[in-house]
Amino acid sequence: MYVFGKGPSETTVSAPQTSITAGTTAIISGTILDQSPAQKGAACVSAESMSTYMEFLHQQRPIDGFFHNVTVTGVPIAVTVIDPNNNWFNLGTVTSDEKGNFGFSWTPTIAGQYKISATFAGDDSYGSSWATTYATVNDAPQATPTQEPIRLDETTNTLMMAVAAGVVAIIIAVAVIGVLIMNTLKKRPV
Repeated sequence: MYVFGKGPSETTVSAPQTSITAGTTAIISGTILDQSPAQKGAACVSAESMSTYMEFLHQQRPIDGFFHNVTVTGVPIAVTVIDPNNNWFNLGTVTSDEKGNFGFSWTPTIAGQYKISATFAGDDSYGSSWATTYATVNDAPQATPTQEPIRLDETTNTLMMAVAAGVVAIIIAVAVIGVLIMNTLKKRPV
């Protein structure tokens, strides 16, 4: 017996269970599953994929169609957040895959606790469902100032070379004077 009508759906959503740093990307993920008795726990799929997917589930046909030319697609999931300041944002809509999974990259900008919701509005095949989760966002660590290496310009380099040459010349002069004094002392009768 076949019954045609809307089946109940179940949405789940999760965010990282550890704190996220503001300005870094995290993944919001979840599932959208059919809760109809005949295929409880199977993915909710688009109307265009329904025939192929039901043949796969109930008649052991290939998931990519009899001629292997079908791509099963899921359903649209709207992802929204309420930030720590109670501002509501629609992050976007993602499409679930043939297993009922979805994922969304999210980059929070301010620290605090966020409420994240995933909502499936329903369609001709499935009833609507939604789920919520929470995420904690920490402030980004303060950047440690790095000390710039000292760079000498051409004038400073020339001056340093001149000073070094002067020091070497003084050392040579002292050595020459020392040798002359020694030679003079050797020639002098005692």
